[in-house]
Amino acid sequence: MKILDEKMPIFEMAKLTKKRANSSICGNIGEFIYFSPILAGHSPRIKFYGGSAETDTSQTSPSLLFSPNGVGDVEPERWHNKKNCPNAYDDNYISMVAQFADKFLSLLLLVWFKRLDEADLLVYFQGTDSWNEMLQNISKVDIALKKKISECKTPQELHELCLQNNLYSF
Repeated sequence: MKILDEKMPIFEMAKLTKKRANSSICGNIGEFIYFSPILAGHSPRIKFYGGSAETDTSQTSPSLLFSPNGVGDVEPERWHNKKNCPNAYDDNYISMVAQFADKFLSLLLLVWFKRLDEADLLVYFQGTDSWNEMLQNISKVDIALKKKISECKTPQELHELCLQNNLYSF
C-alpha cells in the first residue's frame, strides 16, 4: 500500500458525458461536464471539455464559475491557449455550457454546498432518477422545508426557494 503525499491534489468530480446525459433533461452539454461539492481553495464551478486531448480531464479542463447570482466567467488554466483549449475561447461553446449551468444553477449549488450528493444529481442528469426522486435526496433541511422542496416543479423554482431559505451556505 502506498501512502499519498498530503500535498498531492485529489480531484473528485462527477463526470457527466454527452453519451450518458439525457438530452431531454440536460440539452447539449458538449463532450462532458464535471461538477463536485466544494473543493479547497475554489469557488463554485463546473469544468468542461477544453477541446483537445490536453484539456480533457478534471485536472486539465477549463472552468466556468458560478454563484447564487448566476453564471460567471470562464477560468482557463494559465497554460491554456486557443490551440490546446479552443472551447474556452469559443463563444458558442461557452454559451452552451453556460446555458446548462444557468438552467441547473440550483442543483449545482446544492451539490457544491453538500446538500445534494453529486452521485444523486448525476443519475438525475442521466435520466435514471426522476425530478421528484432527485429532490428527495436533498439533505440537511428540516421537514417543513423538505416538503416545500418536493413541491418545486423546476430548477428555477427550487433556486428561489433555496435563496429564500439560505441553502447556499454551510
